[in-house]
Amino acid sequence: MRAKKTYLRSQVKVLLNILDLEKLDKLCLGKYGELNRSLYFRYLLKKEIGEKQFNNIFEISEPIAAASIAQVHFAKINNNGVETEVAVKILRPQIEKIIEQEMSRLEWLTSFMEKFKEFERLRPNSIIKKAKEVIKFELDLRYEAAAASELKENTQLDGSFYVPIVYWEKITQKILS
Repeated sequence: MRAKKTYLRSQVKVLLNILDLEKLDKLCLGKYGELNRSLYFRYLLKKEIGEKQFNNIFEISEPIAAASIAQVHFAKINNNGVETEVAVKILRPQIEKIIEQEMSRLEWLTSFMEKFKEFERLRPNSIIKKAKEVIKFELDLRYEAAAASELKENTQLDGSFYVPIVYWEKITQKILS
């Protein structure tokens, strides 16, 4: 079984090195549009952090946690010659497009609602506009990385509190490690 995993892992690396990334984006989708999440994760990781940083990653797990806009994997990286275990958070495929579509629908709905006197005073459309502003920060993992770094700095003297190290060379809008 271990030999199969090693073989598959090496085949994925070959695909990532040979194929055009845009074509690989389409290959990550199965026959019915379902996503091969492992292949997509590796593809996006390489695309986002670059080949040099990608080659410093030894091992990537299947997703260990998932939320509405992102999923988390464990990985082993080369950190200045030391193998280090990290967690890598990645935005879900096409989440920006999905959220934009949903927000557009909500804007339409709230604009319609505001035509009725019962809803006019609530100003539902202004709520959706504010939500759109806020969600921009949620869709950019660099803000989360900055907040984590600041939290680590502010709690470094508190031995009962642990905040993981942020690996800035592996941070992009879609990737947090």
